[in-house]
Amino acid sequence: MATFCGQCGQPTTVGAAMCGQCGAPVSGAQPPPWGGPPAGAMDTHETMVRPPGSGGFTGPGGFPPPPVGMPPPPPSRSTPTALIAGLVALAVVVVGGLVYFFVVRPRQAEQSTAPVTVVVTRRPTPAAAGSTNAASTPGGTTTEPSAPATAPSTTSAPPSSAPPTYPPLQLTGQLCATTGAGPWANAASGNAQTSCPFAIAVQAAYVTVLGSATTAPATPVAVTAHSTVTNKDYVMSCVGDQPVTCTGGNNAVVYLYGGSATFTP
Repeated sequence: MATFCGQCGQPTTVGAAMCGQCGAPVSGAQPPPWGGPPAGAMDTHETMVRPPGSGGFTGPGGFPPPPVGMPPPPPSRSTPTALIAGLVALAVVVVGGLVYFFVVRPRQAEQSTAPVTVVVTRRPTPAAAGSTNAASTPGGTTTEPSAPATAPSTTSAPPSSAPPTYPPLQLTGQLCATTGAGPWANAASGNAQTSCPFAIAVQAAYVTVLGSATTAPATPVAVTAHSTVTNKDYVMSCVGDQPVTCTGGNNAVVYLYGGSATFTP
């Protein structure tokens, strides 16, 4: 009757003191019951099967099971075909994008910015009988004759208006100041009660009121002037033209005119 190793479950030789597979002592070993090896001989990682008619236990594929306590063989690591195909497709897309951005696109930009030369050929048209507006040339094109030069136009400038003339005057008092030119450029005090600074102040006030006018109005013009002698302001009424006579204040008299004048005391 065949006996089996109580450690690994392999059949042992009759009369052998040790298992020829794992080296465990086999004295007193009993044959295992049908359906599996003795208790303690099962591997936690491999399912051992005893095929009918065989004298021992075998592992998956018909090979002997590994010794008890040995780790199972590592699973085979095979790369799926779909993963390899995906990596290849991704590499193709990346390479195509790089080629487009660094090779194709710059060339398209250069072609779009290249200057375009347009050549226009002008065909000669038959000139009307008796017309001299166009002349044919040996090259078959027509040239337009240049327009005759026109004589430079001479435009006479309008005659400049002569400066206005003012009649000479005979006045009393004295000339105080002449400011520029104009119808009221001269200011004169008409009596001893009128100081020259006050006459000049009346002149400035009158010119301010009339602005750019060149003739005095027909109605009296009231102006206010400051006297540095009395340190007061006085209202003067100015009438006439050449001269304009302004009176007011403390019997003050001021003459404004644009021409020449002689004075009597």
